[in-house]
Amino acid sequence: MQKSPSNTAGHVRITFEFPSSVWAGSIYVTGDFNNWSKTATPLKQDRDAVWRATVDLPVDHTYEFHYLVDGMPRNIYQAELLAGPHRSFNSVFRTTLASQAHKEHSDRYKTERRRAAID
Repeated sequence: MQKSPSNTAGHVRITFEFPSSVWAGSIYVTGDFNNWSKTATPLKQDRDAVWRATVDLPVDHTYEFHYLVDGMPRNIYQAELLAGPHRSFNSVFRTTLASQAHKEHSDRYKTERRRAAID
């Protein structure tokens, strides 16, 4: 999975990827971002044979998902977490970019330092 800036304000572009070594007739990604639709987000094989689908999603949200390979649920270990908040076995990701996550961490650190200086 790759994250990049979206052309849509307040969104992050997410590119789901499934390895080229998988032989399949169809691969879809299904998750709470597409209401668990089994057909809304198909992955297509690119010239390098890697399966990909790209979606733009609102920033600062957490999503659960898994892949459907020829109709069978599968996960691969590229997500940020592998157990969902409800102890499911879905993959989980958050729609933040590395630069956003760094800024959030830095802001939190500065706030904590200010509080420590006041105390």
